[in-house]
Amino acid sequence: MQTARIMQYFILVSFIATAAMLHWLSIDAAPPGHWRVSAALLLLYALAAPVILRVRQGLRSGAGDWLLMEPLTVWLAHIPMIAGTWLIMPAASEAVQLLLLVTIMGAMTVLALGSARVPPSTGFGSPLPLLLPLSTALFFLVHSRFGLIIAIWLAAASFAFLFSRHAFEQALNREFHTRQALAAERDARTRFLASASHDLDQPLQAARLSFEQAMRAPDGERRARASRRVRWALESAQRLVSGISEHLRLEAGAVTARREPVPIGQVLSRLLEVSEPAARSADIELRAVPSRLIAMGDPHLLDRILSNLVTNAIRHSGGRRVLIGARGLSSVVQLWVIDDGIGIPEAEREHVFADYAQGDHRDQLRGGFGLGLASARRMAELMGGRLDLDARWINGCAFRVELARA
Repeated sequence: MQTARIMQYFILVSFIATAAMLHWLSIDAAPPGHWRVSAALLLLYALAAPVILRVRQGLRSGAGDWLLMEPLTVWLAHIPMIAGTWLIMPAASEAVQLLLLVTIMGAMTVLALGSARVPPSTGFGSPLPLLLPLSTALFFLVHSRFGLIIAIWLAAASFAFLFSRHAFEQALNREFHTRQALAAERDARTRFLASASHDLDQPLQAARLSFEQAMRAPDGERRARASRRVRWALESAQRLVSGISEHLRLEAGAVTARREPVPIGQVLSRLLEVSEPAARSADIELRAVPSRLIAMGDPHLLDRILSNLVTNAIRHSGGRRVLIGARGLSSVVQLWVIDDGIGIPEAEREHVFADYAQGDHRDQLRGGFGLGLASARRMAELMGGRLDLDARWINGCAFRVELARA
């Protein structure tokens, strides 16, 4: 911000000094009345512009609408320049007029770059910098024998400067969005690390307490219950650590996918067998629809995706039924995991696949780090497929995995 302010004053001083030099060179040739009016306008601008610039800077905590010059000071700069062109330049020599032309191009460069907007910006920007060169082009058309050539050259150069400004603004926009993305990623990682110790501490704390209960239990039945709690807590911690490891490997591109024919019926049967005990423990009916479809994908990654979706439905849906099935279309196979639970609020659906995004789980011990769905989507993309949440399903959640049909 301090550098931008220094640039503002540097541009302002250069602008005023150049206009003053032109007035000095034309003092003998221009009519006295015209010269005084033009010089008075320039002096008024020289006195008012720094004050306006300083006041506008004081009123704003951040950058202005434009990057280097405040819009008001740029507007006012046109008055002495255009007035000086039409009042004192007609009587000046051709050498002074050509010097005016060079000066106008310098001013055009300053106005074009000085009116670059602070990101994020849209559109082509203000055409205001065209006012001075087009007015000068009209002056040379009226007063110079080379007016047509100069006017065409001025117009072409002016539009070239504006296109350069547009390219400059686009570069600023890209840098701005890149910094925003990096900041968002940094904030997400910070939240992740802050919650990691909390989430990992819960199962480990539960394991420690259960272990102490097992050691102090007076009978075998209580020791067995405490031992089961220890095993469950350590398994929860292991799942959390495995989820982190898997996500980091996916993020680093260390996971590759094989593409081979995968019998969907076998995948669903295996998933039902593995997940059924957890579903029964949660009092949830888990059903898998038999299928003879064959998709192109990686069996291991497909198992991980579906297992993640089913596990989420069992732990967090709050429903009573979970259905797993497949549907064949002309060129793709759709695999569905559907539950009749509480669903995902509309405000959270947009970010449900984002890294570290966590819903409002009732059971925080099993909430994880918000990496499961993000990792599952990456796995689907590695196989050339996709993973989506079907927003049309209103009584619970419906996740859809699409793979190429074999």
